[in-house]
Amino acid sequence: MNANMIVILGLLFAFLNVARAADISSIPKNKTSLLLTNYGSAFKAFINKSGKLDDSSAWIQWREVVEKTNPSLYQQLIGGSKNNNDWVAAYEKRFKKAFPSLKKYSPEIIAEFDQFESKLQKHIDSFGVLFPDFDFSDVSVYAMPSLLMFNGQGPDFNGKLVLTFGIDTIVIKKHDPQSVSNESVLYPHEIFHIYHGKKLGLTEEKFMASGTLLHSAWLEGLATHVTGVMNPQASLSDLLMDAKLGDYCEAHGESLFQKYSPLANKKISSKETQKIYGEWFLVGGQKGDTPARAGYCVGLLLARRASQKYSLNEMVNWSFEDISLKIAPFLKL
Repeated sequence: MNANMIVILGLLFAFLNVARAADISSIPKNKTSLLLTNYGSAFKAFINKSGKLDDSSAWIQWREVVEKTNPSLYQQLIGGSKNNNDWVAAYEKRFKKAFPSLKKYSPEIIAEFDQFESKLQKHIDSFGVLFPDFDFSDVSVYAMPSLLMFNGQGPDFNGKLVLTFGIDTIVIKKHDPQSVSNESVLYPHEIFHIYHGKKLGLTEEKFMASGTLLHSAWLEGLATHVTGVMNPQASLSDLLMDAKLGDYCEAHGESLFQKYSPLANKKISSKETQKIYGEWFLVGGQKGDTPARAGYCVGLLLARRASQKYSLNEMVNWSFEDISLKIAPFLKL
């Protein structure tokens, strides 16, 4: 599987089984039987050891203090591919790029790690009001430093449900004037992906066999729509977590529909489609005058249009086949 496919599946699935190290806290949650693993202590130890080091020496400390807790996890999430022989070089490059920001914002990052458990539980409780049937009893959650690679995602790894939150990215995005950092959007968005994936019985094999760009837009769009239901005062920029994309979606949503419609039935398994997916859904995917992550706008508008005809409960319970049949007319396929 190539690196692009790993990134794609990382946005859509959440399967992980990892070993815990002694300096990582694993805290079972009573209400939801959720298992939270918090890397805050490892990150703090790394900062204490590397604060005055150059980036090459700090890289060695990172691998010894943070990565050692779960090398396979970091190889996949940061390196890009289990089968990429050059993953260490890519990983080191990402570390050295992120290191100055990790040092600069380390007090805020450490504080965010400390607050993560209570924040997560608050959002789980709110989510349970809207979806009282949700069950996270087999879900592991990891609060970890992501080297600014992601703020929240669910990687496909060893067949276990997982949520990963990049605490460094969450903090540093608050200092990016272009980014719209809204935890009331991020947390329910990622939690919904787990809930929805379980409803669909979504697996890597199933998605690769029958998934299309229409399904990609719907999965992200419905998650974004649900966060809007939970945050009725949120703007498009809030929901899409990007001011530029929010403004563009507001002004040019219909033209995005017209551009996306001819692509919607393309199978996600093909290399051509993986490239197209990157252009529409990944942070670095801007093409021409279409902003990066424009597929989220398409998906959100699809979900909003569908919600005028179908209830949220109906939409959440659609099978892959139902999605193809019921959503295609909104794109005039």
